Amino acid sequence: MSFNYTNQEVARILATDYKSRNDDKRLMLRVWQEEGLGLTDRQREMFMSDKISSPETIRRTRQKLQEEGKFKAAKEVFNARRLLADQTKYTIVQETLL
Repeated sequence: MSFNYTNQEVARILATDYKSRNDDKRLMLRVWQEEGLGLTDRQREMFMSDKISSPETIRRTRQKLQEEGKFKAAKEVFNARRLLADQTKYTIVQETLL
């Protein structure tokens, strides 16, 4: 998904679901539900609990390990991530200037 799409979807959910403004896990579930991810009630309950690691914690841990030189991604994946990061920074700067 593109940054702009996600930005619009998150903004729409935050505008209509006040509880999502204060609960990132609820917000994630709402976005994924809108995108078609069908979770069972038990899966949703586990995600909302502290019984499993959050997607953000998993991503940050992977990123930190790779920054330490461990478990490097393939060159093409590294380059794609770098390009996406640069594009996202550019988009944020452009939107800030508007």
